[in-house]
Amino acid sequence: MSVASRPLPDPGRRLFDAVLDALAYPLGGAALAANIALLISHLLVMVLPFGTGLAHLLLWLGFYKYALEALATTAEGRDKPPEGWSAVDPGVQWHHHWLQLLLLLAVLAASRLAPESWQLWLLGALSLLMPAMVLTLAVAQNIWTALSPAAWLKLAGLLGSTYLWLALATWPLLWLQARGGPLLDGAGGWRWMAMPLFYFVAQHLTLSLFRLMGLAAHAHGKALGIESVDRSRPVLAREKQQAWEQASAEQALQCEDPAERAAQLAPQLAAGAGETLHQEYRRCLRELGRKNELLAHARVRVCELLNLNQPKQAVQLACEALGDDPAFCPGDAAHCEALARAAERMALLRQAAQLLGNYRVAYPKRFDGLPLAWLAAQWQSERLNQPEVALKLLRAAQPMTASGDEATRYARAIERIQRGQPMTGIDA
Repeated sequence: MSVASRPLPDPGRRLFDAVLDALAYPLGGAALAANIALLISHLLVMVLPFGTGLAHLLLWLGFYKYALEALATTAEGRDKPPEGWSAVDPGVQWHHHWLQLLLLLAVLAASRLAPESWQLWLLGALSLLMPAMVLTLAVAQNIWTALSPAAWLKLAGLLGSTYLWLALATWPLLWLQARGGPLLDGAGGWRWMAMPLFYFVAQHLTLSLFRLMGLAAHAHGKALGIESVDRSRPVLAREKQQAWEQASAEQALQCEDPAERAAQLAPQLAAGAGETLHQEYRRCLRELGRKNELLAHARVRVCELLNLNQPKQAVQLACEALGDDPAFCPGDAAHCEALARAAERMALLRQAAQLLGNYRVAYPKRFDGLPLAWLAAQWQSERLNQPEVALKLLRAAQPMTASGDEATRYARAIERIQRGQPMTGIDA
């Protein structure tokens, strides 16, 4: 038995179908149940003698967490609303919560402090920023990248006209958040009826917006580095695999000694265990202080993830390994370049250039590292404004270049950087 699926509409090509899909999405299955459950919770909170505002905020963050799951599962190609909370990493969820609180404060400031003639313009500006910030954080999973205007522009450029429609769809939600208080205050004696309607509509629009962002991310998944879920596999086989992984993890967790736990996990990893067991194995090694084994596992696992067409997970693991050892890099040039280009697509250019440079330092006599040195130098000089680092890379690689055009190319690149010109420009 296979999981039923249908092609998801691309907002860039079938905007009307995508909008209808997004508006209908919150009315089906688990999404409708989540909306009603949160709606009832909001009503119950209204009878609290104190702390009502904080309770409403926590409930809203709970629904926002569900909306993130909807965005993530839609971006992976899933049609139905999520029934759990497993698609988004807990740490990334907290980053999203802080980001959304920042946006909410900006909306409240625009509605309470700004002159009324400015409010529509300010909400319009926030509508242009919110999709970029949310999608950048969902893809890069880095809060500082999500706050980078350069990352916003890059994502908007990848989505093209679709991004303008996302910004336009964001405006009604921000307007409703900004005008919610005055609207409810104006309801007077009808407040008890207006409150449920307000929260139902606000939550419906939130989920619709995140569904629409997920559709846009799915349509541009290759450019954004998002892997689609293979829904053609038999459900029973997937369930058996998950059950086996869970049983293996539970058995290993019963061992109090991390060394014994790691020893039990090692054969399962060699047999092709899932990511959960890999993470548990890395936790054991980190607890034991086995840094060399931790880095060796990261080198192997990064290559496995790239071979499995999971570049985002590979980049996340590489960034973790760079935190353990700033000199980390894969053991071969092909995987190192693939990893660096995946990191560059996720707006992690500094880490991408660091990986390429690390490969040249780790394997200075390998000729396959010369193209990596050139690419790293190009990024350092032209995009990261680090000409000294670029010069160091080129000068270290220059003795290995053959005489002729290759040597001339390196010499000209060094000369151009020293003159403050683009490395790959054409001499006048």
